[in-house]
Amino acid sequence: VTGLADRSLLASDVGGPVATYRMLDTVQTVARRWLTADPAGDAVHRRHARAITDAALAVDLLLRSPDEPTGRRRLDEIVAEVRQAHRWARMHDPGLADRLGAALHLASYGRLWSEPGAWGAEVLAAADAATDALAGSRLLVAGAAANAARLDVARAEGERVLASTDDPRLCGIAHEILSDVAIYTGRLDDCAVHV
Repeated sequence: VTGLADRSLLASDVGGPVATYRMLDTVQTVARRWLTADPAGDAVHRRHARAITDAALAVDLLLRSPDEPTGRRRLDEIVAEVRQAHRWARMHDPGLADRLGAALHLASYGRLWSEPGAWGAEVLAAADAATDALAGSRLLVAGAAANAARLDVARAEGERVLASTDDPRLCGIAHEILSDVAIYTGRLDDCAVHV
């Protein structure tokens, strides 16, 4: 990696506690063309999307901790990679797109970042309409709907998540959205149930 930076193929920041490297846009463009033509390109994209999903999960944990500012900075550093990874996953691996989407809920919901909600809607639109899977994408849609005051959509998707999974993390997110919807509609008893 340092050799690539020495040859000006990567931009480096070695001044902080952890050295970081970023591929230059022109290098990315050329590399993407080569990768598209390479038969191994699909496997590389899949590894990238998995690595970014792991990074997004780590950010999600930081956002839920006293070290939230570090999580916000880390998300800002990887947001372009998140966009690229989710775009690839939406087209090639909806399950991976769903896992990445679930990792982005707090980052998108808390910052009114609507883009991931649209990604979740794309994943659901491409899936079988009757499927109860894809809870991460449903949560993105529910959060975006709650932020946009489309409370019926937020409630329906949140309830669908609760009916389809027993994953405590995903259920906790669904309850958070449903409690917000209950507050917005003045149903304090329902809010207390979800809290």
